[in-house]
Amino acid sequence: MHVFEYGARRDEIEKALGVPFPDYVEFKRRIVFLKDGKIVHREDEPTDIECPIDRQVSFGGSNAGSHWSFTPDTAVFSAEKKEFIGGVYYVLRQVK
Repeated sequence: MHVFEYGARRDEIEKALGVPFPDYVEFKRRIVFLKDGKIVHREDEPTDIECPIDRQVSFGGSNAGSHWSFTPDTAVFSAEKKEFIGGVYYVLRQVK
C-alpha cells in the first residue's frame, strides 16, 4: 500500500510505484494498492490545503512527509479521532 499527499507529482508517484499511474489529477490525496507489480485498487481523495476535510484520513500527520509505503506486516496503525469546526478527521500512526 502506498499513500501520497496532495503535492505528489505524477513522476514521483510512478517512481515510487514502479508502474505507470493512469488518470493522474493534481492535488488529490491517494491510497494505492499493488499486487504483483500492478495497481489493483486506488482511492483519489479531495483535499483542502488550509484545513482537513470532514472524515479525512491522514497518515502520520501532515508533517511526516508526502509518501508512505506499507506492507501487510507494517500496515498496523493506531488511530486518533480529531474534531474541527467542519467535522472530524482521523490520524493514523504506524505502530509496527
